[in-house]
Amino acid sequence: MRLTKVLLLLVGFLLGNHLVAQDYHFSMYHMAPLYLNPANTGAFEGSFRVGGIYRDQWASVLGKNQYTTPSFYIDAPVIQGFRKSDWVGVGFTLYNDKAGIGQLTTGSFMLSAAYHLALDKKARSYLTLGLQGGTVQRKVDLSSLELMFEDELSLGGNLGLGSGMDRNQNEIMINYYDFSGGLLFSTRFGSKNWFKLGFAGQHVLTPNYSLLSGSNNPTNGPELPLRLTAHTSLHYDIGEKWMVEPRIYYINMNPASEFALQGWTGIYMGEEKDKTLKFGAGYRWNDAAEVLLGFDFKDLQVALSYDVNVSSFSDATNYRGGFEIAAAYIFKIYQKPVVDPVIFCPQL
Repeated sequence: MRLTKVLLLLVGFLLGNHLVAQDYHFSMYHMAPLYLNPANTGAFEGSFRVGGIYRDQWASVLGKNQYTTPSFYIDAPVIQGFRKSDWVGVGFTLYNDKAGIGQLTTGSFMLSAAYHLALDKKARSYLTLGLQGGTVQRKVDLSSLELMFEDELSLGGNLGLGSGMDRNQNEIMINYYDFSGGLLFSTRFGSKNWFKLGFAGQHVLTPNYSLLSGSNNPTNGPELPLRLTAHTSLHYDIGEKWMVEPRIYYINMNPASEFALQGWTGIYMGEEKDKTLKFGAGYRWNDAAEVLLGFDFKDLQVALSYDVNVSSFSDATNYRGGFEIAAAYIFKIYQKPVVDPVIFCPQL
């Protein structure tokens, strides 16, 4: 069993020179807005926003070696732009993705900024440009594999993972910089209705992400392909009690691609209609069906999703896929108006 794990790891690394490395993956991309598109930075009404999402995948097959992806972000609209109706948003995001045998870990810290440009006098439509950049670290824990068969697998006294890789070392690690950019068009109509259309490009400098080079600053090995994302969403009220919210995502990271459709329905509750129970379903092409559930209360948003695997791995997974839980809260801090004291003098 231990030899099998080692072989799987080595084969995975070698294939990694030719195949696309798995990026962070979510079903509820709208709950990871800065990752979906840096133009979402500061795109809300409030003082600042705090949110996070956690994904757990393949636990039914890999057990404790399942894929896990927690992410956390904070963003805020910080200053007015060149015009009164424009503003600038800034934020940061943390990721920590662990994948499979050997706990291949990808962690990153990203800073983002966006300029929101009003397109009309009433400031109901906006065009936003967002930029994002930061550092990424990839590493694998060799000690967790209980490598008992180095001598049988090694070539020239090491594990064949690249020149400079000591067979006794417990960890292989690489660091690189990564940058993204995006555009977002958003418009409001009616009292609560809105429409959004966005495009984003990630890994714009196609950084080298190889773990096989034997160096912390590799010059050889595969480059991370450009990741292109297109997304659109609509929120529309049906009467006073119901709403619908369809979403579409398309992601291309040559040679892989992903196309997903989601349909959310919600019912407003409470006297002030400040509570919304949401539920829905989605489908990720040739991969998974999605069961969706959410609840909004004023400025708090909570959501859950579960993937039912329908891909070629469905027999191995018994149709069980990934689970996600996410939450976001918008803080609103307003200064109290300063009122000049008034002395009341009645007429005599």
